[in-house]
Amino acid sequence: MTSKVGSENTCFSSVEFWKRADILGAEVSTVTQRAIITTALLGLVAVFCGGCVVPSIHPLYSEDDVTACPGIVGIWLDQEAAESETWKFFKKPGENTYTMIYIMGGKPASFTAHFTQIDGVVYMDTYPISSDEESWRGQGTKLAGWNLLRQLHLLPVHLLWRIDLNGDVLRLSMLDPDMVNKQISAGSAVIAHEYQEVPECEPTLVLTAQTSDLREFLAKNGDKVFNSPIELHRKK
Repeated sequence: MTSKVGSENTCFSSVEFWKRADILGAEVSTVTQRAIITTALLGLVAVFCGGCVVPSIHPLYSEDDVTACPGIVGIWLDQEAAESETWKFFKKPGENTYTMIYIMGGKPASFTAHFTQIDGVVYMDTYPISSDEESWRGQGTKLAGWNLLRQLHLLPVHLLWRIDLNGDVLRLSMLDPDMVNKQISAGSAVIAHEYQEVPECEPTLVLTAQTSDLREFLAKNGDKVFNSPIELHRKK
């Protein structure tokens, strides 16, 4: 179900994680920027190896494209997950910026979330919050063996999601690499991308397109490139 912008109890119809620095070979200006990492990163390694995410170097939104999604605020539970999962959304006062906290197996990670509309469909772009890295350091290196030099090789990326919010039921769909590849191979979609080789893993499809091109891609292919949604229920 797709609802209108500004609804107090519903959202629209359509959320991003990280990236290793060697995807771009990018240079960054400070140690703090280069050391951004979350406790969820270990789990993401397995996800990357499974080839089931499509990270994007650039965001899906600009300042002019961001919109509010008041119905998303609250605590959401995945009742069918093999391991306990909780999703929390908070809105920053006076801004169309949200904080998303994802908790899996008791381990939290925080992200900045922005919502944006493309042809009436609303997508969410998530990006890791740097304060996670600071809290992680204070916990005494839970990421065993990940010293400072290894941290400097890590950079965050954006993950793009499509959301369907209907009252107390929230469905999240993530970009599916097989579906994106299918559109690219068939010539149905033109989008700047690269394949990142990861040892002992399937090559990871990485979107390198600029924001405007990402938006155009989803305007034309948004109904063809997202996987089956996970279903969350609002905690009351």
